[in-house]
Amino acid sequence: MAQIVSLTASARQSTGKGAARQARFRGQIPAVIYGRGRDTQPLAVEAKALEKALTGVEPASTIIELAVDGKKVRTLIREIQRHPVRPDIIHVDFYEIHAAEKVKLKVPVHLVGAPDGVRNAGGVLDQVTREVEIEVLPEQIPDRVELDVTALKIGDSLHVRNLQIPNVT
Repeated sequence: MAQIVSLTASARQSTGKGAARQARFRGQIPAVIYGRGRDTQPLAVEAKALEKALTGVEPASTIIELAVDGKKVRTLIREIQRHPVRPDIIHVDFYEIHAAEKVKLKVPVHLVGAPDGVRNAGGVLDQVTREVEIEVLPEQIPDRVELDVTALKIGDSLHVRNLQIPNVT
């Protein structure tokens, strides 16, 4: 199931290119939170805290418990914008989620095992789809979808219908 990571954010009063640059200079990352029935709110997140929170997790399928000015909100990361040359994060979009509402998100597909056709016949495994879009309740979000490929022979293929993910549409 999805991991839950806590993070603190503060509301931003000023928006725009200049304000975003100033926030980055202070070690903060400009962000925004939005969701169903909620107005878009500009935020600032500490850069080091965000990098640490995202280390070792799948950002798209991790629930972020965001503390905004003392109020905790559960969110998913919808988009991370990075600098075109450096690996720095320059902006983050958070999407507010509710326990009773299903969310649509993309989850990575991880292949498990070595295919028989690769081991014994010198074949090559080509993974075409690296993530699948699912619709699920927030507490049932899988970290990733695993697909066993050990029985694949030369010329065999697997399809999305072969994935077995409980509680998912």
